[in-house]
Amino acid sequence: MDIQSAVLNELFVLFPVIIPGWFTPVKPPNIAHGGIPQSLYDGQSKGLECLIDPWIELRLQSWTMAVDDRVELFINDDPTPVTGATVKPGEEALRQRLYIPHGYLRQGVNRLYYKVYRVGGNTSEDSRDLLVLYHLRTPDNLDLVIPPDVIKDGVSADRAAQGVEFGFNYNNRRPYDRIQLLMGDTQVTFDVPDGTAAITHTLFTDTFRAAGNNPSAVIQFLVIDQLGNRSESPEKRLDIHLDRLKLEKPSIKEATNDVLDPLAARNTLTAVIQAYTDMVGTDVKVTWSGTPGEGSHSTAWIRVTAQGTLEISLLNTVVAHNLGGQVTVSYKVKRGGVESDSDGFSMTVRNISNQNPGLPTPAIDGAAGNELNVTTLADTARTRIPKWPFIALGQTLWLRYTGTKADGNIFNHQTYEGDLIPADGLNGMQPRTPVAELAELKNGSTLRVEFKVGFDGSVDEDKAVTFPLKIYTVKAVPKLEVDTTDLELDGLNISIKDSGLPWTETGNDPVGTVAKRPVSGGVPPYTFSSSDKNIASVDAQGTVRSVGNGEATITVRDSAGQSKTYRVVTDNIINYIFKADVSPSQFAEWVRSVGGTSIPYSSLINHLSVLRLKYIATGLPYTIYATNIIRRYQGIADIDVIMWTKPYPLEQWIWGLDSGYGAYDEERLSSICAKIVSPST
Repeated sequence: MDIQSAVLNELFVLFPVIIPGWFTPVKPPNIAHGGIPQSLYDGQSKGLECLIDPWIELRLQSWTMAVDDRVELFINDDPTPVTGATVKPGEEALRQRLYIPHGYLRQGVNRLYYKVYRVGGNTSEDSRDLLVLYHLRTPDNLDLVIPPDVIKDGVSADRAAQGVEFGFNYNNRRPYDRIQLLMGDTQVTFDVPDGTAAITHTLFTDTFRAAGNNPSAVIQFLVIDQLGNRSESPEKRLDIHLDRLKLEKPSIKEATNDVLDPLAARNTLTAVIQAYTDMVGTDVKVTWSGTPGEGSHSTAWIRVTAQGTLEISLLNTVVAHNLGGQVTVSYKVKRGGVESDSDGFSMTVRNISNQNPGLPTPAIDGAAGNELNVTTLADTARTRIPKWPFIALGQTLWLRYTGTKADGNIFNHQTYEGDLIPADGLNGMQPRTPVAELAELKNGSTLRVEFKVGFDGSVDEDKAVTFPLKIYTVKAVPKLEVDTTDLELDGLNISIKDSGLPWTETGNDPVGTVAKRPVSGGVPPYTFSSSDKNIASVDAQGTVRSVGNGEATITVRDSAGQSKTYRVVTDNIINYIFKADVSPSQFAEWVRSVGGTSIPYSSLINHLSVLRLKYIATGLPYTIYATNIIRRYQGIADIDVIMWTKPYPLEQWIWGLDSGYGAYDEERLSSICAKIVSPST
């Protein structure tokens, strides 16, 4: 058959290219026969697959391809074919597969056609055109715009009822695009409007309800053009809580507004939660968010048992880890397995000021107020810093002593220098005082004791808080030395104090009634004092004398203010009581009335020995005679009489009287009786 004839050429028909997987129809109508998604072209290593059916079709009968026939594929108006194929033996009735390489399709509508070259030399006409729509650039830079308040607070029931408008931004926007919004457990699809106006879509309660309550619901969108090209935005998170409670911000009881003075929380730290709907039976958890680790704290879940304002105790140790910083306090409420979050309460925690009076002051054992006698310090003396607010393991310490040595040089001793607080220091620190070194200080100089704490555990001293300074005035004098054992004075002594007897002391003291202890050291001159002069007296030279029966304390002081004391125990002191005109018959009654006792005759010799040693009547009209002791009226009674004479007629003094009277019964005489004021031990 001669297929080159004009008649046969009239019968020769070539069908259009076939593209498997294309999209058809496309919009607007009649713009193209179909569309090519990038997945069929850009996404294939060989390019776009095109099929060409066996091309000979006569109107009355079909003809098959011949071996060595050739087909070539063209795009648009380019005269150069982009690909081609020659029919091999056995392929005469098969479709030919051609691939358009990458980079040949242009943005928009492309015309595809092919030409057939017969072995006999007949060149076919162009095949029917196939118009395909292709998008060179797919949507990119997708950005889902969420309202700021929704980003911050999420979607509550009230917010969902108001409607939440989302924005959809992307590049390469084209007509007939579709947007698919994926949110939680649901999705919403809508067509992109024509034009260049911003793309927005508003969602309401039903959509959020379908998405489900989720504090971190995933939300993103996809853009699908009419050719099936798909692009997706990055994932974002949305807090959907339609069933969550509306909760007020908490507050801190110890804070003033939004500022916390750390020392106001030295004992307690309390979160205050305002009442919310149907509190009873719900569970509450409070979180203090500060520095990581020990600077943050969350309570356990706490069951609410009463409707009203709720106070919840927090660990106040977190305060020390947030000095000078910002913290946020919030809480959760759990009801029926659903958790609701409050807004956060932001608060500033002030620094503890240096030398804050709410912090303890270091003190050295043995110091008297602000005066430190370095010569009297015990070798075991310690410097004590009482337990301070927020004391905890991990804190760092500095302790420094600064002063002036006796030779004028600077004295500096460091006990702690960024040291960690030991486990046994949680009730306060008691380091040993450098007693030997302090003994070198200059008398009258100043000693400065400085203690610091790094509450945050930093070893940077500049960050530490300085406690109140302790300033001492140094005393560096010899130690006052006095025997401080008990002194016993139990020799017989007679006192005429307040008796009215006209005798003066000779300055001589009976044996066992006087003592003087040596004093050394300190800074002379010394002074002496008695706690009870009616028991023991002490003169300016330190001589101690018994005065009454009992105990007294003798204090010895030097000019530098040092002092020593010792106890004096006195016994065997008799006080005389005198009356100038007592008749013998009244004597016993008088003795009883003054609480006295008559002096036994057997004691007269000892008494007179003491009296003659200790007293004298010089200048007075009385003289004591030991020989004038006599016994009278022995047949009737024992009347003990001591005779006191004057230079003129005899006067009798009644010394003691038992019973009965003689010729002188009614004669009024001067009389003496004895009285022991304090019982003898």
